[in-house]
Amino acid sequence: MHRPKGTWTLLLCLFLEIARGQALANESSASFGRTGILDRIDVNSRQVVINDLLYYLTDRVVVHTVNQQYVTLAHLRVGDVVGFRVIEADDSRKLVPEIWVLPASDKANPH
Repeated sequence: MHRPKGTWTLLLCLFLEIARGQALANESSASFGRTGILDRIDVNSRQVVINDLLYYLTDRVVVHTVNQQYVTLAHLRVGDVVGFRVIEADDSRKLVPEIWVLPASDKANPH
């Protein structure tokens, strides 16, 4: 069967994008200890709810996506699968200093 060159290029690009997303998830999993579904975000109060648990964003929270190493909080959407690090503040609040927006394919298998 003969396929036009554009089809092979498209298939290669699709494969590379999937592989890059998986590589990010695998590489980042060493950097974050938790994953879940983003239920709510309130930038003004610096709060996020992930898997029905409340966390507070640090003043310098860093957000990553599959395609970009650093993005703003505006890239986060309710329903996103995220990986995140948690640290405990002196007042026992759970703080999130770093969040990774994971590929949508991880939605079925958050840790």
